[in-house]
Amino acid sequence: MFTLLRGLNQNLQYVDRRNNNLKEVPDEVLASKTLEELLLDSNHIRLLPKGLFRLPKIRKLTLSENEIFRLQPEIGNLTTLVELDISKNEIYDIPENIKSLKQLQAADFSSNPLKRSVLYMNYNSWYRIFV
Repeated sequence: MFTLLRGLNQNLQYVDRRNNNLKEVPDEVLASKTLEELLLDSNHIRLLPKGLFRLPKIRKLTLSENEIFRLQPEIGNLTTLVELDISKNEIYDIPENIKSLKQLQAADFSSNPLKRSVLYMNYNSWYRIFV
């Protein structure tokens, strides 16, 4: 299916690949400059590629129920991100620079073996990171 997306990358805004037994985020998706929503829940993804943190228009990113053990500090590059769901993974720590995501309104880290709870304030309002 992703080979069909190759020619559409320039206008791709929404990708739903939940429950597809993916082991990695497809390169074809990472090449999009217009992608706003990426739903990759319930797969077998362990590592997040650097290209994921270069999606310039991403607003919603869902990665729940994968096998992700680390959320890289580059998450702070996703300045347009409004919603992040990375629940039900194996993440132990939330990068400090998640505070730089000024558009972020909801982040779900529940059902991860986190070391600490988090409550951050952005410039305009408080938001809760669910743990």
